[in-house]
Amino acid sequence: MKAELIELYEDALILGEYIKLNDVANGMLPALYPGRGLEDLTDEELITLTKAVITGMTSWVC
Repeated sequence: MKAELIELYEDALILGEYIKLNDVANGMLPALYPGRGLEDLTDEELITLTKAVITGMTSWVC
């Protein structure tokens, strides 16, 4: 499950690159979990992180 959640997060980062919001997307991990890497996060934290990335980009687009 963790691998799939990391893949989903990475897909959200790629989306950020396509829509020119990679600064927003890439800033979420250090903002929410400073000093931690993806492998250090729990499944729930990965879900929260991915939702934050998508929500942050959506708020910039809208």
